[in-house]
Amino acid sequence: MLVWTFAHLGGDFIAFVDSDDWLEPDMYETLHDKMIKYKADIVNCGYYREYKKYREKCAIGQDSVYMGADVVEKSYSSPYVCYAVWFKLYRKALFDEVRFPVGKNYEDMAIFFSVFEKAEKVLIISECLYHYRQRKSGIMAEKFNEKQLDIIYICREHLNYVGKKYPKSLDVAKKKKISSEKYILNAILISGSNNSHLVTELRREIRIKLKFILCTDLFGLYEKIILLLVTSNLWLYRKLLMMKRKSVKFDFFE
Repeated sequence: MLVWTFAHLGGDFIAFVDSDDWLEPDMYETLHDKMIKYKADIVNCGYYREYKKYREKCAIGQDSVYMGADVVEKSYSSPYVCYAVWFKLYRKALFDEVRFPVGKNYEDMAIFFSVFEKAEKVLIISECLYHYRQRKSGIMAEKFNEKQLDIIYICREHLNYVGKKYPKSLDVAKKKKISSEKYILNAILISGSNNSHLVTELRREIRIKLKFILCTDLFGLYEKIILLLVTSNLWLYRKLLMMKRKSVKFDFFE
């Protein structure tokens, strides 16, 4: 469907909205005005994670501009840009010859470099204009599905690509891959899926990178301790994971 849509789409700009979410009424007017004012190719706003009775703000402290040779590496490394397409406005030309992969999860991640490598300027604004609804069906507590493994495969591809083309960001790519492995491990443990072989493989992958994990500044002390526990005592790690899950107070939408 998106292949057909891109081929027949008019206009000069493109944006994406998830059907579960909602926007501030002036979101695209604001992003468009900023894009024109700063001559940017991509404008990225902040957003709220919306729970039934709680709202979590996710935004940069002040507006930032990435341009020239730094666009890709700074965008890839920034926690405020990330892969998601739904809180951005793009110039449509960036998507010429770009298609979302068919039948894959995390398709936003798969096209990141194809799009951002065409951008000459990226603007990140501090205003939160998008509301990201947190649903029970969208969290990893649901039954584990092997399609979720796509995130690891894409991170692996990115690691190889970044190593060749953006070596200064190689450590960031390593961190993203480790985080994806931990994310999938958590999903398996929480859902109680019978995937012992996959759990063993994920722990092995993390164990191989323990020296990097302990030496890099990209992981905080708490994250380092947790990842060390993943590799050394799975029973205790699972126990802590389940306790943390039960203590979460957020009220998810159905």
